[in-house]
Amino acid sequence: MNNTPQAIDLPTSKSLINRLLIINALMNNWDKLDELNNGNDDVVAMLTALQQLHKHDECTINIGHGGSCMRFLTAYICTQTNKKITLTGSERMLQRPIQPLVDALRKLDATITYTHENGFAPLYIEGTTLTATHTIVIDASISSQYITALLLIAPYITHGLQLRLMGKVVSNAYIQQTISVMQHYGAAVTMNDKSITVHPIPYAQPAASIAIEADWSSAAFWYNYVAISKTNIVLKLNKLKTNTTQGDEACMHLYAKLGVQSMVVDDGIVISKIEHFSLPTTFNIDLTNNPDLTQPLAISLAMLGIQSTLTGLQTLTIKETNRIVALVTELAKFNVLCTTNYIDNLIINATPTISYNKAPIATYNDHRMAMCFAPCVQLFPTLIIENKDVVSKSYRNFWDNLR
Repeated sequence: MNNTPQAIDLPTSKSLINRLLIINALMNNWDKLDELNNGNDDVVAMLTALQQLHKHDECTINIGHGGSCMRFLTAYICTQTNKKITLTGSERMLQRPIQPLVDALRKLDATITYTHENGFAPLYIEGTTLTATHTIVIDASISSQYITALLLIAPYITHGLQLRLMGKVVSNAYIQQTISVMQHYGAAVTMNDKSITVHPIPYAQPAASIAIEADWSSAAFWYNYVAISKTNIVLKLNKLKTNTTQGDEACMHLYAKLGVQSMVVDDGIVISKIEHFSLPTTFNIDLTNNPDLTQPLAISLAMLGIQSTLTGLQTLTIKETNRIVALVTELAKFNVLCTTNYIDNLIINATPTISYNKAPIATYNDHRMAMCFAPCVQLFPTLIIENKDVVSKSYRNFWDNLR
């Protein structure tokens, strides 16, 4: 790469698309679903599952590694009367907790059975008419996807839904995205502090279709690429926009503190290094609202030799892998020593001399692990990343763009 901007085609936002898939399924807009397919594994898994549900009253659905698929479909299936569905996933998915969502749905008269271990999928779900007779209280400190799953189906719950969030709300930006999309489709949703009210008004076809945004979570890996580069490379992130519904847009402002400037143009954003920029010696950030930025940001801070403390990481322990443990393990291969309480923080100790011990980088079936370490190939051309095709979960064309 050189100073001529290289165009990067980002995937569309899977967080936005998976919300739209559930909404359109609830509206019986089955022809619309295929139009939303961006070809990445999580979206394909959701689309395939919904189409399978549309055709069969009794079946088993395996959604693989998709966390949002598991949570959103659990709630959706509960609303589908006369359906009898077993919902399962990958080995790792069956280790990720789902009890807070199941408990909440059962309070709405859902019929859900754990087929193996209490609190975890596989689930056997018998669809029925859901009814809310009182406020549903849910722990908001574990995953925002539990809340989104409930909100998306709320217009179809008898009497609507009163939801009260307990604990520290994580990934609030994703809850706000859900509410925004629901309102676009005519849902009557209000949020006041930690209380959310949804009236029982079904979704309606909007006058204007919603814009499918380019994915800011994927863009973060290119900000990482520019930040750690030894040359003044320039990238143009096609179709990326500001003022989106995506919380990970925050990466633009975070990386400005690491010397990456963003210039908004008509059809995207051009990113490059800020000339004569003085890097900070320390960097402290609470990522409660943007946990998916942890991996690219951690790599940037480590490779730039900045003493850093990242907090608000409690959701990372139940992702595709325990991302805190994975980062500690893999950064050690670059002589970067991290400390952590293994609950919600990561301290990256500044290392004057970064070196690569030639051990392959493990990805743990986690797309973000592959993409966050990939930019290090600029510094270490012999870098090896295992199971690199795992990026297809969210960004199938990532390696093509990297070349």
